[in-house]
Amino acid sequence: MDYTAWFSIADVDGDGRVSGAEAVHFFMRAGLPKNELAKLWDAADAERVGYLDQRAFSVACALVGALQQYGTITRDAYERARSGAFGSLPTPKMQGLELPSMVAARYARGSRRNSFEAGASE
Repeated sequence: MDYTAWFSIADVDGDGRVSGAEAVHFFMRAGLPKNELAKLWDAADAERVGYLDQRAFSVACALVGALQQYGTITRDAYERARSGAFGSLPTPKMQGLELPSMVAARYARGSRRNSFEAGASE
């Protein structure tokens, strides 16, 4: 699963990384409680650098799917996410955003329409 389009949305200031504030704003779309988002941040920012680069952001997205489906970040889900096996985890759902696979398919067809937020009502 490729989370590049979502990373571009989350990285509001375009500095190539998602800060804590940007992450909270973005991941609130998952409908998870704030305490779960804090656990998500801790798991994704394993290096404790205080931001998420593209890779750590992808790990966070994969873990959102696990949290939504299982209600927790299991050791197995964490290890699969950290190893890059994103496709083996449940697909995350973010309010107002298309699934990453749908965005990738749209780009593959050559569409120029900015549609990652199609139907968003924030």
